[in-house]
Amino acid sequence: MVNTASLLVTNMVATPPTLNPVGKLGGRVRVAMDSFEVVAADIDASGDTLVLARLPEDARILSIKMLTDDLDSGTDVAWDVGLYEAGTTSAAPGTVIDANRYASAKTNALLSGSNALTEVYGESTDDTDSVDEYGNELYSHANETRGTRTHYDIVATQTATATGAAAGTIAFSIQYTID
Repeated sequence: MVNTASLLVTNMVATPPTLNPVGKLGGRVRVAMDSFEVVAADIDASGDTLVLARLPEDARILSIKMLTDDLDSGTDVAWDVGLYEAGTTSAAPGTVIDANRYASAKTNALLSGSNALTEVYGESTDDTDSVDEYGNELYSHANETRGTRTHYDIVATQTATATGAAAGTIAFSIQYTID
């Protein structure tokens, strides 16, 4: 019989014990969540962006969930959810770091007007997003060092031109730890 322990347990039973990062063991979960209205012109073109939240550089994302009204009478609305530099205005993100870091061309929660929050974190086909990086800080996801930036934007980007874009409500919840 083989027994294997996580690094968290291995650190705790080491002699002397090694402290685990508090964001990985004992950290407080925080949330960024909102519900807001969009008009069809906000989401009808490929490249349109929705800046969902601005998070600190050392945030460790646990979950990104979204739900919307039916925003497309067709089937064109699809969103990438990714990491951007913090923008200088409230409406525009900064420079893209990885547009589909967390989700790639996500549609099911965004077309049907689902009444349930749909997990989009980890849905990406982006090959840079690996299981080894789960729980890492945002600056690590950006391939930067701590202190390069103070914040990053989490952004949903429309991936196609919508033929039937419609006004509606978008809601999201991002859970993360920082301490």
